[in-house]
Amino acid sequence: MEIYLHLRLVIGALKNHWPEYLIEATCLGLFMISAFGFATILEHPASPLQKSSLHFLRQTSGLSTSIGLMIKHSMKFSCALAALAMIAGCGSLEVGQDVQAGRNALQTGQPESAVAYLARASAQDPAYKTPYRLSQNVLSYLGRAYYETGWDKEARAVLEQGLTRDSGDSLAHLYLGLVLLRSGERERGGREIQIGLKTLHEDIDDLAADNIWGSYWDPARQIRGDIQKAAALGDDSPELPALVQRIGKSTDEEPDRVRREESRTLYGRAGDS
Repeated sequence: MEIYLHLRLVIGALKNHWPEYLIEATCLGLFMISAFGFATILEHPASPLQKSSLHFLRQTSGLSTSIGLMIKHSMKFSCALAALAMIAGCGSLEVGQDVQAGRNALQTGQPESAVAYLARASAQDPAYKTPYRLSQNVLSYLGRAYYETGWDKEARAVLEQGLTRDSGDSLAHLYLGLVLLRSGERERGGREIQIGLKTLHEDIDDLAADNIWGSYWDPARQIRGDIQKAAALGDDSPELPALVQRIGKSTDEEPDRVRREESRTLYGRAGDS
């Protein structure tokens, strides 16, 4: 029974955090491939670099000078290839760090700082999504940051761009709706909010139905309760904007809370065995 329980926990951890494991495996794989490539380029008899090096040695009178120059040029070439491999393989990690910094700024009430981080991340990879089950696109975060700083024009452009990439992004719908409400387009703003509320409720219901970790998602139904309240309000209700913002904030923080609870359960049980 104990082995079965631990097996379920391990399977659950893999299921919940596979994006992080995949990123690590990808970077490790790229490192191994680049190392193999460097060795092949430098050592294989058919390599152009190997042939040119041998030719260079034959044509040069000073053997020690030739070897020194060959090593110098080989090191430059290897360093350049290594730099390219690192940039290509781990660029997404830099984007992820900026997105996380932007999230932290939003969660601590610093939307201006969040704009700087998220604008840089979106410029590098506008398709980036957080590696969580309740994932969000970087453009949704940037649109939220613009909205919270009062830059409605920029927020609208970014959120509409995000929805062209992923029409099912619930938070992009919610914050676009908020922007439209504040701009006076109440009817369309109300529609966007309703779409976002419906999609978000369905997403959380799906997560809560998971046999292993479902009980951690919105256990008191606070988020879904707020969604139901907001769905019942009209687009002219003065309560709607604040309630939708609370839903957006809670939804952003929920994956972090769930991960903490999952880790507490996993390591707590491991310590009891």
